[in-house]
Amino acid sequence: MGLDGREIIVAGGGIGGLAAALALRQRGAEVRVLEQAGAITEVGAGIQVSPNGLRVIEALGLGEALRARACRGRAVRLRDYRDGAEVTRLDLDRLPASQGYYFVHRADLIALLADAAREAGVTIRLLQKVAGVRPGPKPELSL
Repeated sequence: MGLDGREIIVAGGGIGGLAAALALRQRGAEVRVLEQAGAITEVGAGIQVSPNGLRVIEALGLGEALRARACRGRAVRLRDYRDGAEVTRLDLDRLPASQGYYFVHRADLIALLADAAREAGVTIRLLQKVAGVRPGPKPELSL
């Protein structure tokens, strides 16, 4: 579905907002991201990118770039909360790279998405607090 000529505003410059903005721009929309913070930075520490999340990253054309910044998970161990005994172990080494679990610092993932969005032509405006949205044929934002 082409979005040529559509103007779209994304409220929020976190992982979800930047990924959505990049996907919309790749389909032809003119996209602006409004972020209330003074900089595009991480909140939190590391995150796990599951195979489904990795497919989204790959669809955005960022799979190899993510792999270069991430650590691939080798196994998942589920433990009993009472005594810590291992209940089961999932061997992730047998999965192909395209279906693996990856661990990446939020700052690295946000930087990857922000850089790709800017390179694609997404405008990112900082210090923009969205106070409300009025839907309709011609939606309006109040800042």
